[in-house]
Amino acid sequence: MSSKQQLELISLAPEHFSEWDAFVAGQASTGSIYSSAAYLDILAKHTGGTFNIAALKNSGRLLGGVGLYITEKHHHEIVSNRLLLYYNGIVLLEELLKPSSNSSQLHCVLDGLITYIKACDYGAVTLHCRSSKIDYRPFLTNDWKGEPSYTFVVPLSDIDQLWKSLDKNARRLIRRAEEAGITAEEDNDFEALYSMHFETHLRKGAPLYLPKESFRSFVEDIVEANLGSIFTARMPDGSPAASQLVLHGPHPGSHTVCAGAVEQYMSHGTTYFLRWKAFEALAARGAVYNDLTDAAIGPVSRFKQQLAAELHMNMVLRSQEAGTYHFSKSWDQRYRALRSRVGRIIRRGKQ
Repeated sequence: MSSKQQLELISLAPEHFSEWDAFVAGQASTGSIYSSAAYLDILAKHTGGTFNIAALKNSGRLLGGVGLYITEKHHHEIVSNRLLLYYNGIVLLEELLKPSSNSSQLHCVLDGLITYIKACDYGAVTLHCRSSKIDYRPFLTNDWKGEPSYTFVVPLSDIDQLWKSLDKNARRLIRRAEEAGITAEEDNDFEALYSMHFETHLRKGAPLYLPKESFRSFVEDIVEANLGSIFTARMPDGSPAASQLVLHGPHPGSHTVCAGAVEQYMSHGTTYFLRWKAFEALAARGAVYNDLTDAAIGPVSRFKQQLAAELHMNMVLRSQEAGTYHFSKSWDQRYRALRSRVGRIIRRGKQ
């Protein structure tokens, strides 16, 4: 491949989604379940968005692409990640990322994607890419902005070594939970998950991922498609104590996307115990890592580090906003601010 003219730049039709999903599953460095058409289809169904998959081929061979999750904002179509879509970035053929690879080939693929996205005329585009190995310079030289993002990833390829790597306090709490008769199962108990998710929302102000029934339908579809599972830890009397939703599938990676716990049971080590049992189950499935989703500095990060999680750097790319989108966004913001100010004046007048 010596020039961009040899690349075939296409929007994949549904009949080619299975080919794309197989490609995504084979790219360990950049692929994830989030980029698969199967997952994007379920997400769009329950969130009101749409999706498009832009792909580049050379002689019929997929070289790369991106799953674009699309919503409407400020009267424009935009592309962005969201809750339950932590990554929405570029997926590239693994061999293009090797140090021995010709960088011009990689740049041709990235230039092609940039051209495609620009032609779609979105109001704004944000791509959260799951890799620090990509040479992002073609985006940066085309007036995109880039900034690093961080997450914690637990390696699962050697579960015995992982146990030894856990913080000693984590191991102690896991043993305590086991000795106390606490159990953990992959039981897909949505009510337990949502109850703890809602409790976390009330206690810490964490956002709700979806309205309850939409979330239920989303999880049911994910489980039916074998793209995710709910793991639940229970006290000896059967009471749910901790719960988490994990995405998995044909890709070697897995992702913990939603987790909660009953506060009164946390001193029993239930959260550590549940995470460990989920790691064991995922490793048995063939998962080689579990992405714990995000690495914001604070107590949650310290908890993740105790699970022998490794800090990984990724990249967020943002396109320039279209002029009309920028104007609409600014106008909407000014209108909301004015409406809020008028509301405060009216309320003061009634006092």
